[in-house]
Amino acid sequence: MYAIYLMPAFYPNGAFTSSIGAFLGARKLPDTREYGKHRTTDPHVLGCLAEHLSEALLKEFRKRCSDIVTNHKDQIAKWNNFLIQLDDDFELAIVSLNYDNLVSQALPSLNTGFDPDAKLFKAETIFQRQRWRCLLHLHGSVHFDFWEGWLAMER
Repeated sequence: MYAIYLMPAFYPNGAFTSSIGAFLGARKLPDTREYGKHRTTDPHVLGCLAEHLSEALLKEFRKRCSDIVTNHKDQIAKWNNFLIQLDDDFELAIVSLNYDNLVSQALPSLNTGFDPDAKLFKAETIFQRQRWRCLLHLHGSVHFDFWEGWLAMER
């Protein structure tokens, strides 16, 4: 802690002029424009920007995943045939670290543990299955939208 008090001696032009500056704190952020008016950038503005960016990225990601089925039917069909052949020879279980839904588009009958009607993850369907045949999304999935009531409770 004592070293922080010595910062002016080590960095006479200010700690932010050094490479360590990014770790010490944020510089003053530029003003933002919201609804046509300039306003000071504060945590609320940054939160709104982050929320908007996340929603835009998820929307674009979902659009690109669904466009693959429409625009690349031949590749999805080849992927489907490959997975079916694997499943005929072995008990197929796929563990995915990706959010994409290419495997579930190619072989939609794989058990993911998600109930799309209830919009819930039901772990018991994975644990109680009689065959290995499943697709496990270790990071979750962005393809099962939240129940609207859940979103209302979060706010």
